Amino acid sequence: MKHIIYLFFLFPMLSLAQVYDDFSDGDFTNNPAWNGDTQQFVVNDDFRLQLNSDGEGVSCLATTFNMNGETEWRFWIKQSFSPSANNNGRYY
Repeated sequence: MKHIIYLFFLFPMLSLAQVYDDFSDGDFTNNPAWNGDTQQFVVNDDFRLQLNSDGEGVSCLATTFNMNGETEWRFWIKQSFSPSANNNGRYY
């Protein structure tokens, strides 16, 4: 019984996704290729995508995605500042 419970929790990590990138390779420009303001982003030491811009303005990244059937989106977003009307994060 214990093994079935472990399998139940591990199954979502083993399933295939249309777009999956955990940035564990330290590169977001390949597999999948992210496009946009790539010079303003880095993969940090914790293998998380991080904004690396010291100026004001808009920074964005995008990748191609073909939606077919059911879709699930998961994000982990951390803003280390107090957002305001002019300083915030958005995802679409």
